Amino acid sequence: MKIKVLVSGHDQKFWHPIQYTLQKDSRYIFKEDLWEGHSKHDIKKSQELLKWADVIICEWALGNAIYYSQKKSEHQKLIIRLHAQERNTKFPEEINYSNVDAIVFVSKHILQESVNKFNIPIEKVSVIPNVVNTQKLNQKKYEDSDFTIGMIGTVPLLKRMDLAFEILEYLQKINSKYTLRFKGKEPFSYTWIIGREKEREYYESVYTRINSSPLRYTVIFDPFGDDISSWLQYIGFILSLSDKESFHVAPAEGMASFAPAIMFKREGSSDIFPSVIKADTAELAAKQIDFYRRTKAGERYKHISHEFIVNNFSPKIIAEQWSELLNTKERKIESIIPIDHNKKLLVFFSIGNWETFHRREMIETLAKQIKNQYNIMIIEPGTHYKTVLNNKLDSQHNLNSMLQLHPIHMSENIFKIRIMNSGFIRGVSVSKILKQNSNYSDAIYKSLLEIFGKNTKITYWIQKPLQHKWIDKRYDFIYEVYDEYTMDFQTGAVKKDVLKEENQVLPLAKHVFFTSKPLADRKSHNAKSWSIVGNGVNFDIFSKYRIKEDVKSSKRNSVAYLGNLSNFFNWELMYQVVSQMPDLDFIFYGQLELENMGDRKEIAKKLISFSNTVFTGRVTREEGSVGINIVDVLIIPFVINDAMHAVNPLKLWEYFATGKPVISTPMDAIDVKFPYLRVASSSDEWIKNIRNAINEKDDKIKTMRVDLAHDNSWKKLILKYINVLDEIEKNSFE
Repeated sequence: MKIKVLVSGHDQKFWHPIQYTLQKDSRYIFKEDLWEGHSKHDIKKSQELLKWADVIICEWALGNAIYYSQKKSEHQKLIIRLHAQERNTKFPEEINYSNVDAIVFVSKHILQESVNKFNIPIEKVSVIPNVVNTQKLNQKKYEDSDFTIGMIGTVPLLKRMDLAFEILEYLQKINSKYTLRFKGKEPFSYTWIIGREKEREYYESVYTRINSSPLRYTVIFDPFGDDISSWLQYIGFILSLSDKESFHVAPAEGMASFAPAIMFKREGSSDIFPSVIKADTAELAAKQIDFYRRTKAGERYKHISHEFIVNNFSPKIIAEQWSELLNTKERKIESIIPIDHNKKLLVFFSIGNWETFHRREMIETLAKQIKNQYNIMIIEPGTHYKTVLNNKLDSQHNLNSMLQLHPIHMSENIFKIRIMNSGFIRGVSVSKILKQNSNYSDAIYKSLLEIFGKNTKITYWIQKPLQHKWIDKRYDFIYEVYDEYTMDFQTGAVKKDVLKEENQVLPLAKHVFFTSKPLADRKSHNAKSWSIVGNGVNFDIFSKYRIKEDVKSSKRNSVAYLGNLSNFFNWELMYQVVSQMPDLDFIFYGQLELENMGDRKEIAKKLISFSNTVFTGRVTREEGSVGINIVDVLIIPFVINDAMHAVNPLKLWEYFATGKPVISTPMDAIDVKFPYLRVASSSDEWIKNIRNAINEKDDKIKTMRVDLAHDNSWKKLILKYINVLDEIEKNSFE
């Protein structure tokens, strides 16, 4: 018997592509209850259709969702799809969620905001993205499409039409062949824009800017229509510059047509489009566009982007997810698992936010392996509530939960919290423990016992000597010496205060992990128990976008670096290399820390200004993986001194997971030899090795690098940590 599905809503344009695919499945029959507005409908028709339906889908969480949540029968399933606009109405507050079986969102960030705002039951929510007609959009591009950037829809203001033109202005300085095409309704055809002063003045200023510019003839306005697939044949790069979006179909359509998305960083963008390397300025966006246009990396990026859309948003993929929802008789409950107070506790102090913590991947891998024995608590920095709030280090909802000692549940056995014991503001509810403990270590200790239970067995895991001050002395701790923090990375000079502190911490640790042999050689005599566990790699992420079959292209080769760009980066060396290799492009993925560079700041600025360099700023792990997989050669150009000789670079193993050739300055901690790794000191050696690496043709060497990275994955290295934890348990907890 067929499942009778009733779809209700005032605007079905986002739903129809999903329904068209589902209709090919003989299990379903569809009818539509089309409302005249957010709350206006034909009541008699709705009543008749309700009697017919097995499943009701409310497209939009508006008046239709309220009506059906009140009228549906017990045997009927009700699914509501909440987009973004509903968040600014009162309709979601009036829905009877006890009568709703599932609430579907198109993105994670809209889900999280809506759950908090409207008290939506967490066990009923899920994310199913919008559908993209990948097959229809896969059309051959017209000649010179690489010089055309396109934007679909310019209304409302937050779409940032002005940024699109600013990007064109930067591109025109690089090459006069670049043009910009807008597709969609003309802003002033919307009567509501005329009535809103801010919006009206914005569009008037943008049009004045374009029309008074010498570039006005390089801007084309194409009319609104359903001819997106043919229009995209003209487009080489699709723009997604909005301040806010719930999903944004336009960049997905562009990528499906082999037009890479040029996307600005915004809330939720990395969850929906993790493989898109984001920008944050018009100038950077322009440099990215020209880099992709002229390099083999850009050709590879097109294919990666296309494959991502096909594998995640194609009609078949989305229809399968909806079929599972429509056919599930009893919804699987996915509520948050309560804290298991019978487990031991492992506590880490995050250096920065958990999302960007450099040991996050290691900890997540460890957590999965020890989930039956341990809970893991991540303590993020920030003791002063008002400062954390004002600096927007976390959402106010999360911070207020933390003040009540309700940690944020990150995964099955990982929790995070900030122990804030000062800077409270009037009207915010604060746990007595935090109010009464101005001493930070006491506040941490008592908070942990309050959360996990008075008899919890705690082991701390620190990565900097300073963190020892935050540990309650009754508990064991592990010290992981990740880097040579007792020395200045730029000069190798000893930091006497840090060295003194570390010498006091080393003998107190239950066990010390060193990430390299030089670190162990220098410090192990001061530790009562120690071992070497090198840096590993989240192999799955960094091999995910590995180029299996390379594209044929005569475009330029490129070189990439992934990681922070600070005082340990050899700016002088790179300036010499890049200036002597104008036929290559160099792209640097990572946070630029000019404030830490002292007298190197000026040469860094010169390198940044080169026409064959791109500095992207901070990237996510997924973006970094894409970035290093699309180029030809990967580099580690560090300064050479005693501090850096002890470094076992995490990025080395990430690089190897791609199979790409790697060049590094000499470091004693790296014992990998040629042909896996090329080592160079002088600029002449670097230039020679880069040329040789580009000409590397042996696929066996690439496979060898990948295999080496796999052998150094966190999944394998983590077993050494677990053995030590087991020993500590035997000696401490018996």
